[in-house]
Amino acid sequence: MIPQLDNIPHIMAQLDRAGAILPAELVTHIDAHAAHYAPLLRERLAQRLALTSDELAVYGRSHALIFLAQWHDPMTLTLIGELLLRHDDMLDGLYEVFEATVPAYGPAAIPVLAQVMGDATAPTASRIVCTTTLGYIAHVHPLSARAIIRTLRDALPVGEDVAHDHHEVWSWVVTTLAELRSKAAAAQVDELYKAGVLDPNICGRPDEYRRALRESPIKAVFAQPLTLYS
Repeated sequence: MIPQLDNIPHIMAQLDRAGAILPAELVTHIDAHAAHYAPLLRERLAQRLALTSDELAVYGRSHALIFLAQWHDPMTLTLIGELLLRHDDMLDGLYEVFEATVPAYGPAAIPVLAQVMGDATAPTASRIVCTTTLGYIAHVHPLSARAIIRTLRDALPVGEDVAHDHHEVWSWVVTTLAELRSKAAAAQVDELYKAGVLDPNICGRPDEYRRALRESPIKAVFAQPLTLYS
């Protein structure tokens, strides 16, 4: 039996205790009453978890993000930007969920992700997940690919900026450009290889990068986040 709206605290308690798998009736109920649950789920997503938090709390935040992305909740986009700028060790459990859900927002997410990706004060892991998520958006929304490729190219260093130590981020940008089969940045990437500021363990050696421009597979992503529960 699906619980009624007057029992929202009970539903939220179920969500907090569920772990990785949600019962189908719980998913259906929450999805059918987005207006009632969105504020509570935003609070759940925004909470800062202690390092001693158990696995259930981490899953609870992940479930919140999945539902909010499914609903294309606009306030959550701003919240995502704030979360990704946090230096918070407990975000690690959310990064894969970001990649699987944020593409549902489509081009609307590009400014938020680009801002974090280009912020040298943001956690490196957050900048990387923004880079890869931009690539996923381009796959789900092909008409946005040109703008995303331009955003990624603009993130690569030129001139004196090459000396700055963000090699890991740049290497993921190059990897994402290769996955999008963008040859427009090839000359710029060649210069970065020559400068020795790319990590071949991430983006491959120069010959592997050039081969990837021709052979990279299209990655499967979830356009509808609730399919993660299927």
